Amino acid sequence: MDAPATEETTMSAHAPEILIWLERWMSLKNRITDLQQTLINWESCISQPDVQDIRGKGRDCPNLSPVSRAGVFLQVLECLSEFGEQQFQFFFEGFKDGSSENGNGSVKLEHSDDFPTEHVMYVTLEQIAYDLAVIQRAISQRILGTKKEKDALVIADWLGLKALEPVKGCLIKEDDFPIVVTYFQKEASIRVIPYAKLALVAVPFTAVDIPVDYLAIPHEVGHYVYWHLQQIQAPFLQMPKDKTGYDEFLHPAYAYRPVQSSVVYNWQEEIFADVYGCLIAGPVIALEFQDLQLQKDKEQFTGDDGEHPSPIIRPRVYTQVLHASSNPEWNKWAKVLDARWDELRRNRSEYAEEFTPRFAPDKFFLKAFSTSQKDKPIGAGDKRDVKKNLNALNSFSLARTVRHSELKELTEAIKSVLEILKGVKGSPDWLQYLTGMASPALPSISAPLDHQKFKDIYTGFKQNVEGKHKPAELTRLRSDLAANDGPSTSTTSSAELYQSGSEPSICVTKNLQKEWHDKGKLKGSQPTWRHVLKADGWTTRGPDGRFDPE
Repeated sequence: MDAPATEETTMSAHAPEILIWLERWMSLKNRITDLQQTLINWESCISQPDVQDIRGKGRDCPNLSPVSRAGVFLQVLECLSEFGEQQFQFFFEGFKDGSSENGNGSVKLEHSDDFPTEHVMYVTLEQIAYDLAVIQRAISQRILGTKKEKDALVIADWLGLKALEPVKGCLIKEDDFPIVVTYFQKEASIRVIPYAKLALVAVPFTAVDIPVDYLAIPHEVGHYVYWHLQQIQAPFLQMPKDKTGYDEFLHPAYAYRPVQSSVVYNWQEEIFADVYGCLIAGPVIALEFQDLQLQKDKEQFTGDDGEHPSPIIRPRVYTQVLHASSNPEWNKWAKVLDARWDELRRNRSEYAEEFTPRFAPDKFFLKAFSTSQKDKPIGAGDKRDVKKNLNALNSFSLARTVRHSELKELTEAIKSVLEILKGVKGSPDWLQYLTGMASPALPSISAPLDHQKFKDIYTGFKQNVEGKHKPAELTRLRSDLAANDGPSTSTTSSAELYQSGSEPSICVTKNLQKEWHDKGKLKGSQPTWRHVLKADGWTTRGPDGRFDPE
């Protein structure tokens, strides 16, 4: 007969499975350290070329240029290492078999069938590795890029800073104001991270030669503002409990007017970023987002991905912002851009008057469509006919279309965002295209529209950006960036911080797991610990954030 399993034998049986993840974390941590050391060696090689090169071989290394924002990268890598250690050890110690406190004061975590230990460890390391890959890419592009590419990144960094400055000291506290670092990839995006005051913004490779592709920056920066607002009106796009049976909303910070449409509810973050981007850049970004929607195929054009406003209606977000502006020129642009989109939309599709909304059952409790439960919301404790009713709802929603002109909730959502951002003014640095020598003439609204005249607004923006490539202008932009980065992000001070083990100034000094524990949210049960794990990658806000359940 086999001996009964003891705590010691159980730990031994699980040790090989869990230990491989510890080895993987140590490997990732070493890669972070190696990248930090490479940066220090590179900068040392430039300042003392007769001492060592980047391989530490003691050879001359001529013709090297400094890595733009090297001090920022050194600090954010240290922040990533510290936060990654925190996150990994929370799960590693929590899933180790043993006493309820695991011998070191950590919380013993309940195992989950939905989120097995191996999956949890994988996702945790994947988050760390993803950020490391993005930071490494940003550094490599500043080392290996051509002069034109490096200059384009300086301009992108500066444009990102200027897109954020209108909220500095009002909606985002000055002490919390971030550093903006950009890098090239296939399309625009933003990486929201919880461990450093840093916005990592991706811009398309094509922006190097086509300046209008920088126009994604204000929208992406809008996502950063969405997650970091300090002064809030009241929740925005809250689903009324008496209508849906569910009173949680995606971002707990916002609610100004309740919006009952589940379709618009799912779009709220993108609506916020669209409104913010338009406030910053004005008519040119409204024109750009019209052209972006034309890249969609027929199904996408009249569809709904459950995250972004449907392409046939999204340009209306921008023109409604222009209509609401106190600037009469923006009001005029709104009218001609509306006319342009009406023409383009109808030329594109015979179905361009309506779109098919997509409902997201995972985001709120849904009403059953059966006669017997017509007005009864499906709750966590009500398992009767749930699958049947959700299938019925999905079938219904696939067949349902909505005339975009009838989606009044979108207008209400835009008003809500404008109320939250009422103190935000357009960025003068982004709006120079409207006042410079190449200031675009307003196209006529009479049909047929002269579409070439709309391109003049692109020409004005392009000339404004191309002027930034002049040596004197690049020097000014670098000076602006350095002033915002602060003296603690100089390469020397960052290297000293790294070598001394001191905490970098841009790190966000908060232990998310400890906050959950102190607020009584974290007891080790699976429904609570998974909030530490599954918060849209690194969009982790702890007990005050997106996935904080009641």
